[in-house]
Amino acid sequence: MSTPATTAPAGSPKEIHVNTYTPFEGDRSKLRTFLLDCELYLLTNCKIYDHDDKKIALILSYLIGGDASMWKNQWLQSKKTGTAINLGTYATFFTDLMDAFKKEEQVQNALHKIHNLQQSKNMLIEELNTKF
Repeated sequence: MSTPATTAPAGSPKEIHVNTYTPFEGDRSKLRTFLLDCELYLLTNCKIYDHDDKKIALILSYLIGGDASMWKNQWLQSKKTGTAINLGTYATFFTDLMDAFKKEEQVQNALHKIHNLQQSKNMLIEELNTKF
């Protein structure tokens, strides 16, 4: 991930630049990889990203374009109270993001399984119905 160069005060931790990851635009098939890359980056730089707000802000900065950008804007708006924004916990943010982009993938997987469902020679119709 490329980040702008900042001047850190003497003695403060410096960000370790590992392989950059691709911004997330809402392609549900790429969500898991994106989040794993984010987690690795946050782990590597845990002394820099030492607060939930910092972790959330970093990931939000990589939600650009498409559905991801729209989700980010709506999510941030929901966290706004007057002029203040309370991002909440990283765990809640992570769950919100997973839920927003995972559900359609689950529906697509279910439709794929239904499409490929076949009754084998020794399978009773009741067993097929249970799988359906």
